[in-house]
Amino acid sequence: MTFRILAVCTGNICRSPLAAQLLEADLERDAFEIDSAGVGALEGAPMPDPAKDIAAGLGLTAYREHQGKQLVAGEVARADLVMAMERDHRRAIVELHPGAVRYTFTLTEFAHIASNIPKTDLVEMVHRAGDPERGALDAVTRLRGVIPPLENPADMDIEDPYRRSIEVYERSSLVIVDAINTIVEYFTYAASLRSS
Repeated sequence: MTFRILAVCTGNICRSPLAAQLLEADLERDAFEIDSAGVGALEGAPMPDPAKDIAAGLGLTAYREHQGKQLVAGEVARADLVMAMERDHRRAIVELHPGAVRYTFTLTEFAHIASNIPKTDLVEMVHRAGDPERGALDAVTRLRGVIPPLENPADMDIEDPYRRSIEVYERSSLVIVDAINTIVEYFTYAASLRSS
């Protein structure tokens, strides 16, 4: 069964496509389906040049074909995990599809929880679910509110670089890359438990 991850930002041309492309590059292709969308998408628009340059510098290529896409309720309903770039996006996602409240996080929130889950708990949840990806998600979902949150709530939001300086693009992308690395490591470890 494919595990669907949806990354969401505002215009779907800077933050969420970068997050989605990093996940797609680093996660097992047969196990995951990755997409992105925006709550106020610039539909059909390409990634801005600074975002393209950052993606290229990270060894990605999908930025060449990317076009902004509007978030719709059906897409949220089909996802197993939705990762928003800001708390406002998370609220908009849940308003669009209330059932998504359980599986919608900000990107940094998910990474923070995942990085603090004891491996014994993850092993237990993966074995209980019988599926590494869903077991990994269950562990994060169950421990949301148990693991202490980020000290500064503003750290749950990733700065929007659109129409801002290259320094803002770089600062935003560093946060995304760091969170994605944590998430990829988490799901990769969960996948290693498949046969154990």
